[in-house]
Amino acid sequence: MFVQVLGDPHPRFAAGNVFSPSGRALLPAATNDEIRAAYVGYYTYFGTYDIDENKRVVTHHVASSLRPQEIGLNYERPYELTEDRLVLRYPVSDDSGGTNTRVIVWRRAESLRR
Repeated sequence: MFVQVLGDPHPRFAAGNVFSPSGRALLPAATNDEIRAAYVGYYTYFGTYDIDENKRVVTHHVASSLRPQEIGLNYERPYELTEDRLVLRYPVSDDSGGTNTRVIVWRRAESLRR
């Protein structure tokens, strides 16, 4: 299982390419604010998953993440599966200490057969 979420619009660096020719080093052309915006605007993790069909819950077992503190965590996500859509709906804390419901919807891709 692999999750990637990219903000829209994705932030850009004013200087254009800010990486070394090898792509391994960040050059000093990017400002701290630009780097922060790029980091906050992107999220990814991967791992394995289990499905409990009776409870209608999928559990993501995080093997690695952009956020190192998540490695080794298990995320239980209630799911709904109808026709070509998979919907995950689960509570998340907000910055003010309250709780919101996050809803993620995936739709099955159409076949690429010719």
